Formats: sequence, C-alpha cells, structure tokens
Amino acid sequence: MDFNRALKYVRDRLPWNKIPEHPREIRINDNEYNSLKEHKYCDNSISTGKYNIFTFIPQNLLEQFTRIANIYFLVISVLQVATGLSPTGRIGTLIPLVVVVLFQLIKDGVEDLKRHIADRQVNKSKTTVLKNNSAEEIFWENLKVGEIVRIQQDQYFPADLICLSSSELGGLCYIETSNLDGETNLKIRRSLHATSTMTEEELYNLKATIICQQPNNLIYKFDGTLAFQNTPTNVLPIEIEQILPRGAVLKNTKVIYGLTIYTGRHTKLMMNSNAAVRKVSKVERYTNITIIVLFVIIVFVTILCSFGIGMWQTFHSKSWYLFTGFKDSAPISALKGLVTFFILFSSFIPISLFISMELAKLFQARHLMDQDLNMYYEKEDIPAVVKTSTLNEELGQVEHIFSDKTGTLTQNVMDFLKFSINGTEFGTGTTEIGRAAAIRNGSHHLT
Repeated sequence: MDFNRALKYVRDRLPWNKIPEHPREIRINDNEYNSLKEHKYCDNSISTGKYNIFTFIPQNLLEQFTRIANIYFLVISVLQVATGLSPTGRIGTLIPLVVVVLFQLIKDGVEDLKRHIADRQVNKSKTTVLKNNSAEEIFWENLKVGEIVRIQQDQYFPADLICLSSSELGGLCYIETSNLDGETNLKIRRSLHATSTMTEEELYNLKATIICQQPNNLIYKFDGTLAFQNTPTNVLPIEIEQILPRGAVLKNTKVIYGLTIYTGRHTKLMMNSNAAVRKVSKVERYTNITIIVLFVIIVFVTILCSFGIGMWQTFHSKSWYLFTGFKDSAPISALKGLVTFFILFSSFIPISLFISMELAKLFQARHLMDQDLNMYYEKEDIPAVVKTSTLNEELGQVEHIFSDKTGTLTQNVMDFLKFSINGTEFGTGTTEIGRAAAIRNGSHHLT
C-alpha cells in the first residue's frame, strides 16, 4: 500500500495547501504584500522523511502488516490467544511477533530520523539576502518569496530564483544541475536584460512586479513577465534561461543576484520528487513466494490431519478400553483439529528468519558499507552514507547498462567492449564481429 502517496495527495488538496489557479504575482522587495495569506506562498523548509511524529506508529505498523509474513504470524497469534486450542501456549507466537515488529519499528524510525536530521541541516544552511539596505545572512528555511539573494561561486541555490544580474559579461552565469537531472555538463543562464547591469546598491531599492505561472514540475519551461513600478505598461518577458532552480550549483561565476519566486515544496526540485515509499527487494519477493508455498503445504497437511482425527474418532468412539468417551462429536473434533494443527505446523515458517534478515541488513549498512574505504572520497572527506538498508541486496545486481553518446552516430549500433570496476575487468575488448572473425580464423582465446 502506497500510504505516502495517498497522504501527499490528501495534504496537497487541503484548502490551505491548494495552489491557486490564477497566475502568481510577486512584488520585489515588498514582504508586506508577499506575506498576504491569499497568496499561499509556503516557507522554504523541506522535509523528505516518510513519517512525522503523528503518523510514524500507525503508518509504520500499516506498512509492516502489508507483509505476507507478518499477516501470517498475526493470524497465528490471534488463533492462539482467542481460541484456547493452541498446543504451544497462548503467547508462543505473539511475543516473537511483537519483538520483530518493534525491531523493525525502531530501525525504520532511526533511518527516518536521519532523513529529518539531514533535512534540518539543509534548512539551517545560510544564504545572503538583500533587505533593509544591507546584506544579511539568514537560514534557508527563513527565505521568502520576493526577496533578493546573493549567491557566490560553488554555492547551491536555496530556492527557485530569477537571475537579475551577474558578475560575468553579458549577464551570463553557469550552473550545474546534476541534482535535478543527473547531467554534469554546465548550463548557461542569462540575467534579465533590464536588470543585468544593476549593482547591489540599486537592487536594494528595486521595485517591480513579477507575474508568472503557479508552481509546477516543468523543469524546461517557464513563462512570466516583469514590469517596473515606475513603468508598469512596459512588460518584459521572463523565460526558462533566466531561471536558477533550487539544488543547482553556481559554477565559473563569481557572484549572481537572484529573485526568489518559488520556495520549499513549491520548488521544481520538490515538485519532481516522489513521496518516500517502501520498496521490496528481490530477496523479499522470493521469500514471500516461499512463504505462500509453505502456507499451501501447511494448509494441506492441516486438513489431512484434521480429517484423520475425525476418522479416528469415528472408528474408535465405542472403544471403551481407551477412555470413557469423547467430549465432542467427530465433525466438531475435526474442526477444532484444523485450528490446533494449523498452529502446530505454523513453525514450518520460522519467525526468526525475518529478524535475522533485518539484523544482517543493519550490520551490512553500519559496519560494512558505511566504513568501506573504496567508497570514501578523500578530497572532500566524504564517506559512504547508507540512508536506508531496505535494498542492500539489490546493490551490484546490474543486468542492463543504458549508455548515451552526444554527437552523431553513423549507425545506431553500439557494441560493448570492456570496462573495469575497482580493478576487475569485464569484457574481452573486442566486438561480437571481431570474436566471430577470430573463431573463423582458428583463434578461440577471445571467446
């Protein structure tokens, strides 16, 4: 169940969160106007966590009990506690199930807490804002729509900005958008022609109105206009080449000044991010299939044994030398036997398997992957950081490589030759045609 998507869908449609349909109007350096509630501008804080303090326990329990194994053991626990027909006691399965669920709850909580801590670090990053005829540093989370920020080389953009002016000739600047689209090549952006020559002192007193589209997830399209307060009829166009998206980095440019137009969850970066969902690995899928097969076997054996006890009672109901008589009739005994044998054979599926798998994943994440020197970036002192251990076993399971080449190909044919990972070579260094030719010539060493 995709609980996070459903929660996001409901939250976005609440009256106070719903994005207005009419175009967005922003007045530069006018916080009083931009702060009006009817604009519904959100703050600049972000949250990428799956849970909050109110939804954590119910949401996590709901996610856990969508697992086939947990549902199975919950049914066994209910039968043990409620029927009194258990041959292994009333809490024989309940206590291990509670331990497994609590362990998973704590593990998921710790991992999500790390996401919130990382979000807080981002929200508490500092940027320089021009206000009250001075430049002052504020936290990213306090940045508001309509404020002008100063960004220096190699700094991240704290929100979606319109480039007003740049230190480069012609108002140009260069940005890297690898956090948005994975592309590491630098992209050119231009400042608005009407503001490209303005100094920092002139920007303090800039008064103009921006009319633009409401927040959306279109990265490569933007439509808007700018009109100066003293010449409101002179409307200037704003296009995508003036937009500096949150998450991008300023490169090869000493300084730029940008106007904040979208903040927080309204930025292009957040509008294109998906709600965190619980992913299922191949190992877990295989485990679920195995559980289903074992469940079918358990049901078959249970029915067979229950039928056997009913038949045995029918044939021995008058055997006075065994005991004084049966308390229940043969059909009733068979039905009770269904519950008793089902509980008895439930141990075919070991509940310890799942907590063992989670402990193994936790050990891999904290003591192997986080401390792997082969994944340590010494230049900037950045180690590997495991944000979630859910899909540890999926790492390295590469089946397909998608490759792209810029430029023109004479034919749309790309052959795999050879590549190396951490010193281990894969491939022979020749093409399929080359190998076939070598075989024809009697050379088999390339195969």
